[in-house]
Amino acid sequence: MRQLLTNHGPQFARYVGVGLTAFTCEYGTYLLLYWHGVPLLTAHTTAYVIGFTITFLGQRHITFRAKGNAHKHFMRFCINEAFGYALQTGVLLVLVDMVQVSAEISKVLAMGAVVGLNFLMYKFFVYR
Repeated sequence: MRQLLTNHGPQFARYVGVGLTAFTCEYGTYLLLYWHGVPLLTAHTTAYVIGFTITFLGQRHITFRAKGNAHKHFMRFCINEAFGYALQTGVLLVLVDMVQVSAEISKVLAMGAVVGLNFLMYKFFVYR
């Protein structure tokens, strides 16, 4: 465990820092739009695009310090994010429509559903 933290701890800390920045921008946009009457899925999708952009740039340059083909990284990132978007959207809709959790809390839970998986996908697929 100690070796795991030594080898990956600083990188994971950068991942969390970039992620919190992207989360703040995405969630803030989502709330602003949703509270001003924008439909749930439109607010979610618009905010997701903002988080997507911040995440790609931040994770590529700060967390993983990826060199090489940016287009290849971007295409892999898009594949990963398509699954992440589908998962987040599914969780959001189930929580809001079926479980009756508020849209504000549901968005946080939906975003949290992909955190660990994304780190592994970025490290071993997107930026390798």
